[in-house]
Amino acid sequence: MFKRKRKAKKYITWERPSPTYTHRRVRKKFLQIRKNKITNPSKPKRKINPLLSKLLTGGVLALVIGFLLFSDLLKINNLKFEDYNFEKQTINLQIENILNEAKGEHIMFFNTEIATENILDKISSIESISVKKRFPNTLLISYQEFPLVANIRNESPQGKKSYIINTTGYAIKQNLEQPDLPYIIIITAEPLNIDIPLINADQITYIIEAKANFEDKFGMKIIETKYLKSARELHLITEKDFTIWLDIQHPHEDQYRKLKKALVKLDIYNTPLEYIDLRIAGENGDKIIYKAK
Repeated sequence: MFKRKRKAKKYITWERPSPTYTHRRVRKKFLQIRKNKITNPSKPKRKINPLLSKLLTGGVLALVIGFLLFSDLLKINNLKFEDYNFEKQTINLQIENILNEAKGEHIMFFNTEIATENILDKISSIESISVKKRFPNTLLISYQEFPLVANIRNESPQGKKSYIINTTGYAIKQNLEQPDLPYIIIITAEPLNIDIPLINADQITYIIEAKANFEDKFGMKIIETKYLKSARELHLITEKDFTIWLDIQHPHEDQYRKLKKALVKLDIYNTPLEYIDLRIAGENGDKIIYKAK
């Protein structure tokens, strides 16, 4: 039999630090804490008096409000147009004359809505306008004009005058023409009053559409358009040198329909004519009157 030898046990021993070493560590830590207390001593917090805090806050607010209310920096002294050009110079001057009353007024109390309504009431050529505040003392203005729609030549016993009107019928320019716009001659007993619309918007639309509709349906150019205001008649002078008479109180489509039916018997393209009267309605509503040359 084999004999198994007992293994010898090994004991691990820890060397205990010397009292001197331990004392040094404790002393070093103590000195470090003491140093921190000396260099960063804790200061006692002071409490702020609530009443004093409220008084200071109120004083600051009063100063700010007083500055906003009474400072000259916030008084309107400048008007600026967003889209400034020479063609708009006349209207810009009119707007400036209206808003000059606002100069010196505090910008915070200026009512832009009242200002825009005032301008729209006094200047008929403006369709829409915006007046904005730009701090500290400027009003920023932008506006849109009604489109120009026709050249008007007013013929009366007193003479002839020319205007360019917008879609509302107001005369925007006098003694001027714009060739790309249609021409309308208005016959009146007295000169037209330019303080009111020379012709209302519905009549403008009727006249322009009646001209275009005739040219489209009959393939014949209209070289001149005359509106007899008192009689409410529209005379369209064709390139064949005859005139179409229309009643502006009735749809031009209905009156052209009568002429279309009459083309079977009346050759408007080759027959020398002086006029064709489409105003008169017969029993069946298709009656027309014409005069040959």
